[in-house]
Amino acid sequence: MTDIINYHDFVDEELSKLGLRIELITEDIMKRDIRKFSKFINDAFGEYYELYKWRKHADDEYLMNPLNDKFKYSFCILDSNDKLSLVDFASVFDDKINHHFVFTSKDSRGMNLAKYHSIKLCQTAIENGYKYQIGYFSKKNNGSIILHLRMGYEISHIREDGLIIGYADNAAVIANTYKLLQEAKRLQR
Repeated sequence: MTDIINYHDFVDEELSKLGLRIELITEDIMKRDIRKFSKFINDAFGEYYELYKWRKHADDEYLMNPLNDKFKYSFCILDSNDKLSLVDFASVFDDKINHHFVFTSKDSRGMNLAKYHSIKLCQTAIENGYKYQIGYFSKKNNGSIILHLRMGYEISHIREDGLIIGYADNAAVIANTYKLLQEAKRLQR
């Protein structure tokens, strides 16, 4: 008999071992901490400006825009002092989870936070009846492209502006990402 994995508990337990926690970004949290989110996101846009030509745009209107269920599918990862380690915005578009972006703080990279976040987002999406998601990746970000392909994304097309559009089955992303995390644990032993 195969054990059924509670992926929410798995993510919570693994992040707890790192001194972190994952939290849904609600409208109330955004209102309370809008300056913190704005700085975190704009710093990430600024960090990558030369490479991607991303412009800073995390103003109040952008952050408070609920899109379609943004405050049901967007998550952040925080440390014990409530410092942001990862921020993601996702919403619903065309009966799919529309994955806008994920930014990880410089000091948290290499900790698999995007993988834990992906499992949490996909499980939440499945529980709410969404089988698929759409992701957007710069063709200049090889690491992200490779990771998402390993997690189960398939490239749909590349826009003229160089943005890669990928689609994924949420259950496949969970299974593949969980496997990647378990393999990483075995290698660390």
